[in-house]
Amino acid sequence: MYKSSSSIQSATADILAAHGVRDVIVSPGSRNASIIEAMSESSHFRITRVVDERSAGFIGLGIASITNRPVAVVCTSGTALLNYAPALAEAYYRNIPLICVSADRPAEWIDQNDSQTMRQPGALANVVKGTYDIGRGAGEDSMWEAERLLNDAMFTALDEVRGPVHVNIHLPDCASECMESDSGEARIIEMLPSRRDITYNDAGRLAETISSTSKVMVLCSCAAPDSGLMQALTSLSKLDNIVVLAERVSNVSVRDAVFAPEAVIGSMDEEKKSEMAPELLITIGGAPISAGLKKYLRQYSPARHWNLGYTRAVIDCYKALTLRIEADPAMVLAKIAKQMPESSVGGDYFRKWNVAYERARSLIQGYASRAPWSDFKAMGFIASQIPARWNIQLSNGMAVRYFELLSVGRYHRADCNRGVSGIDGCTSTAVGAAMAYNDTTLLITGDMSAAYDLGGLALAREAERLKIVVLCNSGGNIFRTIRATRELTVCEPYLASMPELPLRSLAQAYGMGFYEASDEAELREAWRGFAAHSGPAILAVNTSPQISAEVYRGFFGFMSKN
Repeated sequence: MYKSSSSIQSATADILAAHGVRDVIVSPGSRNASIIEAMSESSHFRITRVVDERSAGFIGLGIASITNRPVAVVCTSGTALLNYAPALAEAYYRNIPLICVSADRPAEWIDQNDSQTMRQPGALANVVKGTYDIGRGAGEDSMWEAERLLNDAMFTALDEVRGPVHVNIHLPDCASECMESDSGEARIIEMLPSRRDITYNDAGRLAETISSTSKVMVLCSCAAPDSGLMQALTSLSKLDNIVVLAERVSNVSVRDAVFAPEAVIGSMDEEKKSEMAPELLITIGGAPISAGLKKYLRQYSPARHWNLGYTRAVIDCYKALTLRIEADPAMVLAKIAKQMPESSVGGDYFRKWNVAYERARSLIQGYASRAPWSDFKAMGFIASQIPARWNIQLSNGMAVRYFELLSVGRYHRADCNRGVSGIDGCTSTAVGAAMAYNDTTLLITGDMSAAYDLGGLALAREAERLKIVVLCNSGGNIFRTIRATRELTVCEPYLASMPELPLRSLAQAYGMGFYEASDEAELREAWRGFAAHSGPAILAVNTSPQISAEVYRGFFGFMSKN
């Protein structure tokens, strides 16, 4: 006979815990108080209080991205829910299981001019995998439905294509009406995972295609580290007809991989670009950062394009997709590697790309060494100083682009909110990521991105190993570099410029160490103290916005002429 749990609140706590939620980020409110109480009564959860729901969402995102576990964010009714939208959108496109739990008023009071009521079910439908509206009725059947829907929500969040879900819980005005029942424990539903695989024959057929194709490019974009994928790529990269191109946020560390692909391509003339274009393109990971790389692969379209990995839709970023393989990339490539024929087409495709890469690396180093004081110069130094155990968080805009060009690869992992590439929440995401990692997390961000998310600093004390480098170039320097905006009359007054950010005062207010540099010698000195600082710290790097923009634009002109 079915026996329900004591309340929707306790069922929520029990079922989320059973499906792997450990961290819960709560924002205070009256309607969600009983949910927070139920969760606080369980020793299973680590509960963190964040007043601003927008920051709370990104802090949860940061924790989930590092731990690879689902994280719950809990808010009260009304517009509080809408502030989760940016973080949920990022989680949706990065396949991160963020569990949004919103308290709601009784359904009959929606649209009746009652305080803090709005149409919450479906409010986030475009950025979550599913919406689960719970507690609209009363009695045992309502609890049976609630437990079923809660289990279903967790299955949806954690299936092959992971992602966020929205659980909306209607609660009465008096919390005790839901908290006094003493019936049974929540019903936990288990599910055997479906493991989509490729057959032995399919793997052999794919291996035969690879071995008979002269120019095979494996392109790795934004993804979490995967040791199995590294092993498979290492095996395949030994073949003369295969080259692995990787962006730094792909977290691919194959020894012979080609990094900074935009710079490598930028150093080629049109004849060379055509010669180096792949006949078979194999893509792994999320959205690529490099606009130049996308333009190149669209212009020199491969005859075949295979996309590996779990996706919600057909992704044809390069307008050449011929095969979608819905399976774990590490498993697919490992099976292919085992069935590669003893003899293949051979060739020198790998060698040509590596020669081009080594030449591009030399050009990058030479340009950086001769560059005047600028963001480019500063980032070249910072990238060379990062210790091997540090995790890197990057804001969107220029920070991630400098890192892609200038990183020397000495770090533990690198992450950026590239799901939708917004600047909102970069600091809060880094705070969450630092809370989930037992060594240092370094956020490299711009002053405009930092200004957008100052609320994230309020929790910096919870992330003792967090360090933040802020490129202070008077605002959004990306607007001064990209063709779409740099020549517009509105660029400087309305897009790029911003008031000076009072970082020293902010660091003092939030109990963080503060360091500052305005030239190369000062940066070298400041970095020593910053890197050794025992608690959270900020390093402000002051540069000229005009010079920084000119140096960055000049880099690609320099590469094309050399």
